[in-house]
Amino acid sequence: MLKILSSGIKDILNLDVFIQKELEQYNKEDEVQAVAGWGHKATARKARALSARLNVPYIALEDGFIRSYDLGVNNAPMFSMSVDSIGCYYDARQKSSIEHYLEHQDWFDASYARKSLDLIKKICKLEISKYNRGIRATDKIFKAGKDNGRKKLLIIDQTLNDASLTLGLAMDDLAKNMAYIINKDFCDHDIYIKVHPDVLEGKKQGVIDIQELKQKVTGLEVIDTNYNAISLLKLFDTVFAVTSQMGFEALLLNKKVYCFGTPFYAGYGLTHDLTDNVAIQRRSHIKNVSIELLFAASYLKLCRYINPITKKQCSIDEVINLIALQKEKGQMYTKNFVLLHPTAWKRELVEHYLKDSTKIYYTDKADDALSLCTEHNATLVQWASRADESIKLRTQKQGIATLFIEDGFVRSKGLGSTYEKPMSLVLDTHGIYYDPMSGSQLDTILNNIKQRDDYEDLIKRAELLIDYLNKNNITKYNVGTSFDIDAFLSDIKKRAGGREIILLPGQVETDASVKKAGGDIQDNLTLLQRVREHNKDAFIIYKPHPDVMALTRKGSRSGDKIDTLCDMIVSDFNIAFLYNIADKVCVLSSQSGFEALLRGCSVEVYGRPFYSGWGLTRDMCDNKARYARLNIKELVAGVLILYPTYFDWHTKLYANVEDICTVLSQDNAPRLKDSALVKVLRLIIRLKQKLGLKRL
Repeated sequence: MLKILSSGIKDILNLDVFIQKELEQYNKEDEVQAVAGWGHKATARKARALSARLNVPYIALEDGFIRSYDLGVNNAPMFSMSVDSIGCYYDARQKSSIEHYLEHQDWFDASYARKSLDLIKKICKLEISKYNRGIRATDKIFKAGKDNGRKKLLIIDQTLNDASLTLGLAMDDLAKNMAYIINKDFCDHDIYIKVHPDVLEGKKQGVIDIQELKQKVTGLEVIDTNYNAISLLKLFDTVFAVTSQMGFEALLLNKKVYCFGTPFYAGYGLTHDLTDNVAIQRRSHIKNVSIELLFAASYLKLCRYINPITKKQCSIDEVINLIALQKEKGQMYTKNFVLLHPTAWKRELVEHYLKDSTKIYYTDKADDALSLCTEHNATLVQWASRADESIKLRTQKQGIATLFIEDGFVRSKGLGSTYEKPMSLVLDTHGIYYDPMSGSQLDTILNNIKQRDDYEDLIKRAELLIDYLNKNNITKYNVGTSFDIDAFLSDIKKRAGGREIILLPGQVETDASVKKAGGDIQDNLTLLQRVREHNKDAFIIYKPHPDVMALTRKGSRSGDKIDTLCDMIVSDFNIAFLYNIADKVCVLSSQSGFEALLRGCSVEVYGRPFYSGWGLTRDMCDNKARYARLNIKELVAGVLILYPTYFDWHTKLYANVEDICTVLSQDNAPRLKDSALVKVLRLIIRLKQKLGLKRL
């Protein structure tokens, strides 16, 4: 077995995925074959002692070099971990796996070199660091008069008692030694020192005596804002590091780096090393170390990566993309917001989806909302289904930005009306997708999708996504039983007796999509009558909307009129399986029409839903605003990949659609713990269902 003594290590989220290789390798239940601990820190002494006493390998675990979006001290989910069976990367007293890979370079072929170079460019472009929630730094951080064309030097502070300082053989009297070098060689530079983010959070102290340094270095400026590391480093010419990873990131940016300790990247000729110790001498014998080789050894060979949303091992590329998504959404929503008509349920959703907001204000009064927006330069947030047209006109007149919110297209495993948290929402700054007259962002995306620079990548993603959705029968709500599917579908075909099978999904008749996109048809009965008129001999299956069946929303469930117009009513059954036997799907504005297109069904549309008008459906209404002709991959790329915002409630991370689909397809995915609010709301629903009442 792999013995782990530390309860803290055992509690690490997805630990079993990170060390899957070791768990499989050391699998004897009654014998300790290896011991794992947290690096070479003091807390790992017992684990290392046990390893030595039993004469078994010691596995040093540590944060990876791309650890997380937020800080580790804030318990942010971990994206990468270093797993070292030779030493520990920050312990310069002995060899580590990185040194081993640098000594034995036969693994580093042309493909590794190309991959490393591409990843370095990507990391620098997307500004991916160890921690990534920091503000993006620009030259505006420099005070007036400091942006003077003079070269700039940045000192990287670290935290007091950081194990990498002692084990990395850091110099004593750091402030004194740094001041000496600055005054001797860098008098023509503006000097700055960056405070460590853990210090800014009030969790730790810095190691460099800033007051002493200020006395010795004229004009020293302190950077005490948590800026993104890469964006900050881009603004400087020279970097002073002790053992900080930022020194290596500075090398990736081709900056001059002076080391006042012996970090994992020192001693190979890439840095200016101000110490001469056993580690520097040992490493001096390792030749031909390029930045690409060092990157590959540390980021690709030493570190392992997982997607904390799917809980699966993944590539560094996937991690970079996922962190870039967090940064993109964070920067997009770092502003003030005013939520109009805030129910407790909607407040909870908004606070998570807009988690990087500066501040969110709440009010039930339109006048107060507009005043707050003006006063705080805030964006007005409304649930699209409750948006007032008069307010929209007032915001346009006053120049107030707006954000319309609605459920996304791959929403949850369960109904929104029963308060299942949405894994996707639409956050539209122009209108909303189900209102063809609102000029939504979706229409803009789809009308221009062929001109995108990433068009080819989007189409590849869309193709894979369509296949995954179909194979796993993923829909918007993913509800309904799937009892003896083959027998049930076979029975339907038998009853149809060779007639054309038409699937007609019912809708919630009070739903905004019916009002806005239904045209002259505003209820299920009228739609069914129209479809029957056009298809007199067809076998029509009517499926009421799941919200209606749950007695939480208004709409036709069954009845004499419905019964006489259709041949069969199917209720508690996953609609995805019905697409497989339908010759045609007829809809008003239901998302089911879009899902049917993904399955290759013929779709006849009697309203103007978001997926009609692009040349993929038989439209009974005109859609003049939609001038592009799309194929199904282009439609999916716009509707499912680009338009919605996806959110994972377990990790509190933004996600992509592929992640959410993976979670929805996992039978063993953990359920969210219901809040007290949700428990009360569901109790009310159950009482109404017992009494046969619809939602008020």
